[in-house]
Amino acid sequence: MLKNTLLAGAAVAVLAFASSAHAAAYSWSFTGGNSNDNGSAGNTRNFASSPAGISLTASAFYATSSSSNIQAAYLGHYSPGLGVTNTWNEDHYVDNGGRIDLVLFQFSQAIDIDSIILTSYGDADIKVWFGSNFAGGTINGDFGLTDLGSFSCNSSCNGNGEVQTYSNVNPLNMTGTYLLIAADPSGDNDEFKIRGLAASYSPPTTVAEPGTLALLGLGLAGLGAATRRKRSA
Repeated sequence: MLKNTLLAGAAVAVLAFASSAHAAAYSWSFTGGNSNDNGSAGNTRNFASSPAGISLTASAFYATSSSSNIQAAYLGHYSPGLGVTNTWNEDHYVDNGGRIDLVLFQFSQAIDIDSIILTSYGDADIKVWFGSNFAGGTINGDFGLTDLGSFSCNSSCNGNGEVQTYSNVNPLNMTGTYLLIAADPSGDNDEFKIRGLAASYSPPTTVAEPGTLALLGLGLAGLGAATRRKRSA
């Protein structure tokens, strides 16, 4: 009886020490909005994930060139997704006509970004940065984030409001709390709204409390003593 009790205690301790959670899929939809075309620069918009659990805050910026500092812009929420209004035009797309528009997402947990979904109104080439230390600055300076590269829809975007999905934008499975998406800084005919995002999240591995570790030690020590007594009997 004692041996079984000790075995059970040791098993519970080992499981508590080694347990960890698997990655879960999350998504955020930005469709269905009905905001004004213009508003105060520097505004933010908050969105919840599906399933619930990870929120994000979105904001907008623009740059006059790749070497100029980004400045706050107005972030609109429209039926096809998120768009930007800057001082150059009132088209409320994310675009690069005269100014380079960017949208910043800050997540409440460190996620592994996977897919970016757009609604295209012209070409829809993008540049993406990702990480956990957004420092602002210039497009050439990478903002303190990791440059994930540029993604092009090639001939698949015809400007009729079709959905364009860029999958596997983070092939190294980095985790971060900031995602920055810009209309291609080297282009001039990209117009889109950001329709949604998809990512995965792995909760931190469970770490055993000191009491659990003590239980593990006592259980294993008691099991050893019981085994020795049985052999000497």
